[in-house]
Amino acid sequence: MEYYRDRFWVLLFLLYINDLRNCTALPANTVLFADDTSFIISRPNLDLLQNDLVKIFQQIAHWFQQISLFLNFEKTHLIQFSNKTHNDSTLNIIHYGKHVSKINEVKFLGLSINKTLS
Repeated sequence: MEYYRDRFWVLLFLLYINDLRNCTALPANTVLFADDTSFIISRPNLDLLQNDLVKIFQQIAHWFQQISLFLNFEKTHLIQFSNKTHNDSTLNIIHYGKHVSKINEVKFLGLSINKTLS
């Protein structure tokens, strides 16, 4: 019986957050898998990327607040993919005085992917 109760709550949670992919007006690919969500954003230059990242993050955070959920900043990260010839940029997102941590490697659907995709 506990198995079905747990599955019910998981299903309810998934239905609750299913609209997350539509929370931003700017183009971003959203990947929802269980309770993990990834936004994939690509822009032609760093200034546009920085501006859009800030806007998208604000829209996501606002969406969470509207449904009485909160982002866990310990589990919210930013990874910038680039080739080996580009230097690290100074992308920075701050929301309510908290920094979104920038990481060099992420585990995505069981695969470890680093910032140079190598």
